[in-house]
Formats: sequence, structure tokens, C-alpha cells
Amino acid sequence: MGLGPHLVTPASIRAAADYQRKLFDTCVKMLRRTRTSVLVYSTCAVTLDENEANVLWALNTHPFLQRPRVNSGNERRPCSLGSTNFAHGCRFLLQQEINTAQRRNELLQAPTSLAEHGVAKEGGLHCWN
Repeated sequence: MGLGPHLVTPASIRAAADYQRKLFDTCVKMLRRTRTSVLVYSTCAVTLDENEANVLWALNTHPFLQRPRVNSGNERRPCSLGSTNFAHGCRFLLQQEINTAQRRNELLQAPTSLAEHGVAKEGGLHCWN
């Protein structure tokens, strides 16, 4: 009479997250590394391991990846289902760590000299090219 209940255990969640990381690695290898390249990571899961933790892992494992900046006034962030009041008091998980990894990756990608910014030094003055 159809499928029985599907039991989710901490081990099965970790296994799913590990499998997603392998898929992610494969996708990253196929990604063209240009400023306009986009890789979308989306899951139907609600667990920390399969969402925020994997985003943090990806940013730490692949330093050239950058999380897009949101230009709207309301930045959407991953939130915990531990709270029943989603409109008020949504808990943000790993946001500090994700932001730290994002900032580190941005700094790694940033030009390291004035010349890389198109600025030349002539006689003690900085001139834009």
C-alpha cells in the first residue's frame, strides 16, 4: 500500500549533506571562472547541515566563490525552524561565520596594488588611468 514513513536520522542528514558537497565539488569544477559566472545552490531541506553549513563549507573550501550581495533593503537570510514565529524573531544560523567567510573571499579576490586599480604613480601623485 505505497511507501511507509521515511525515518530521518542525524546520520542520514549528515550523509545527505556529504553527498551534496560531492555534487557541489563536481559543479564547481565545471564552472567557468569569470566575473559573470553563477552557481546556484538550492535545496528542499530545512536542516542546518544541508543549507547554511554547506554554504559555509563551500565558501571555506573554494575561496574564489562569493555569495552575491543583496541590493534590496531586506536581505533574506537562512533562518531556523526552531522558532514558531517566523514574522518576528527568526533566528539566523551561522550568519556571522558565512559573512566572515564571504568577506575573506572578497579580500582574496581584491586587487592588491594601486596599479591593479588602474592608478599610476607619477612624481609622488596618484593618477587614474
